[in-house]
Amino acid sequence: MIRAVLFDYGGTLVRPLKPWEEVKPAAFEVPYTLLCRRGLKKSYSEYEALDKSVFDRYYELETMTDSDIPDIKKYCELIDTLFPRNSKAWRERTAAEANRAFWDFAKANYVLQKGTLRCLSRLKSMKLRLAVISNHHDRKALTDHLSQLDVKSYFTRIIVSSSVGFRKPDPRIFAMCLSNLRVKPSEAVFVGDSIEYDVLGAKGAGMKTILISDDAHATQPEESDFAIASLAEVPRIVSSL
Repeated sequence: MIRAVLFDYGGTLVRPLKPWEEVKPAAFEVPYTLLCRRGLKKSYSEYEALDKSVFDRYYELETMTDSDIPDIKKYCELIDTLFPRNSKAWRERTAAEANRAFWDFAKANYVLQKGTLRCLSRLKSMKLRLAVISNHHDRKALTDHLSQLDVKSYFTRIIVSSSVGFRKPDPRIFAMCLSNLRVKPSEAVFVGDSIEYDVLGAKGAGMKTILISDDAHATQPEESDFAIASLAEVPRIVSSL
């Protein structure tokens, strides 16, 4: 019997209005504009080079440790380098503002996936426990976004990789969520859009899996137990298990 349904965030609960590569340049200019108002004198090309060197170094560390490091740490290092003479309190406050400015802009590009509200409402009426597990670099940005979309209240737990020290497909992140929900792997289903991170990760933790994909009805991936084109199909599948 299924007692819990767990969801991925990006690409599953929410979808982008535009591809990230189209939004990315403007997103990285937002913190620069804010820092110019705080007294930054460097050109954008100079700032961009420093920003890239900091984030690339952390990316290498994330790859080595197979983890996600909170973006606020990267912005703190960036601000410390740009404004070494300002007070520590000022630098920490400005780093938080720059990080928030980036994520406020980035998350504005994401809207609820079609069928999300109908799915969550139906699952809640079935007395199921709901949770989110996401590979994400800013827990507050994610939870704030879910609140803005009026769906945060549906979830009993929200697990974010940058807050726990490991990321999907590591089975530990799934096990942590299941433990928090007090359900066994056999009593839970994971819904996600990535075979590598969501399907194989959840299966490694002993869960049933549902893959959401635009071409789900054309091809049933052998790795996933089920494939759907809309989250509205989730309650029907869960009811059959």
